[in-house]
Amino acid sequence: MIADFKILNDADIITRRRLVIWGAGSNGKEMANALKNYVKEIEFVDADAGKAGNLINGILVSLPEKLLAYQKSGKEYAIAMSTNSLQVQESILQQIEDMQIRDTDIFTWYAVQTALCVMRQSESTSASHGDRCEGQPRISEQKSIEVYHNEVEKVRNCQKLLGEMFFASVSDKAVWVYQDKKVGSRTIVSSAKALGIYAVHVHSFNLLQFERFEFGDAFIKKAIQKTSGKVISLVRDPIARQISLLWQYFGNNPSKALKGCHSWKEWEEKFYAIPNEEDEFEWYLREFLRILDINVYNYPFDREKGYTIINQDGISVMLLKMEKIDDLEQVIGAFLGEEHFKLIKNNVGSEKKYKYAYQNYLDHVRIPRDFYDHYYKDNKYMDHFYTEEEKAAFAMRWEKHTVESKGDL
Repeated sequence: MIADFKILNDADIITRRRLVIWGAGSNGKEMANALKNYVKEIEFVDADAGKAGNLINGILVSLPEKLLAYQKSGKEYAIAMSTNSLQVQESILQQIEDMQIRDTDIFTWYAVQTALCVMRQSESTSASHGDRCEGQPRISEQKSIEVYHNEVEKVRNCQKLLGEMFFASVSDKAVWVYQDKKVGSRTIVSSAKALGIYAVHVHSFNLLQFERFEFGDAFIKKAIQKTSGKVISLVRDPIARQISLLWQYFGNNPSKALKGCHSWKEWEEKFYAIPNEEDEFEWYLREFLRILDINVYNYPFDREKGYTIINQDGISVMLLKMEKIDDLEQVIGAFLGEEHFKLIKNNVGSEKKYKYAYQNYLDHVRIPRDFYDHYYKDNKYMDHFYTEEEKAAFAMRWEKHTVESKGDL
């Protein structure tokens, strides 16, 4: 039913068919206004009988039963859900299933936003070649604004991290949850905070090392040593992590994520590039080693149990595999000195507003062969953390999704 993968790979598909917007509220009106310059035929359907027969922006609102007539006549159309509420989306999908509507593409709110971002980006590119719309800022002005906002965001994030470091220094119990992105760290943070442990959650201390602040590595290491000295870090199946990371960036802000890209395909290629700046295993050499002076690859890792504890220079690091986290609840609790420690799942993709788009993508994702081989064939870092059986399970999951080149994405 959900066909978001189609629109991700070809944004213009939305312009080549009749589009029925399900939901004639304020979001539906906004969606129709945004699409009117791209889609020739737009209709509304809404289950609220009170809206049926009304005109919104000159577009007639009908009851969903109208789609049954379309299905019977064989008329081609697609449905766009005008809400990003999971609860409402679930209700719409249930109504469609109850009506036994078949073989119709359904696009989520996120998929439609993606199409709009891509089409607007194309227009922006044209404007940069002299076709700038009246009232639109010049490209140089846009860049200046972006630089300003980026600088403000850097300062804000730096201040936030410094604040967390201060509160950790004055807390009775603290832990540093320090690892690369999208490996399940928020679950540890939430679980620790539930027991009154102050958890500093950080992916990179580079925030503290730009021209306005410049806190050195030694300062950061000493700050960790002077608190509990306890650090928890996680690793994850790299392909699952990379896909999750892609959607973390896109799901929260599609327009920001696609800034500078001409298509979803171009956006994907950034994440499946080899070498990859987001490589979680290299992160331990690029970031972790620099800050803590601990090379995790110099220490044995119990691949069967799924964790190890490294003690060096007054710092105690618990390094574990995300895939084993449910089995390590007691071990984590013992490390933190909390026998009643319980895991509280947090930041799960299936609970986010882009749930359906994300699930549809997982069903159709295509992984470049070189990216797949990079991790699952003779990768010494992968071998450090994962058993042959685990690697085989990962390979079985993703191999059917591999393609021979990025051009096949």
